[in-house]
Amino acid sequence: MYNKFYQERNKIGISLRNEISEAEFSEVLGQIKAVCIMYPDVDILIDASNLKGFDSEMMVDAYRLFSKYRGSVRKVAITTHDGFGEYVADLFREFEKVRLKVFRPDEYEKARVWALSPDPTQIYT
Repeated sequence: MYNKFYQERNKIGISLRNEISEAEFSEVLGQIKAVCIMYPDVDILIDASNLKGFDSEMMVDAYRLFSKYRGSVRKVAITTHDGFGEYVADLFREFEKVRLKVFRPDEYEKARVWALSPDPTQIYT
């Protein structure tokens, strides 16, 4: 299950909970893709604190999406308590421009501020 809980111009926040199906993950990627098409320098917060499981095969689709839009993604913050964050960190290792930070669930507010706070140097109308 997922929920897009925030989207303001080039910033998007998505929460992943319990088990996430391949169809739901495809929708998540579609949400991110839409923001990448519309704006440069996209900042993403993925709250996976309550994610109970994921299929690593779905990450192949994520890899393809981020490969295609690698010039559009600026920051990714992930809150997680298990191996999901490390798995995604490995995925992003080759994307030089992307700044990725993995946060513990108790650091959610820190992750939110880092990824979703307004950036006065980037003004989109």
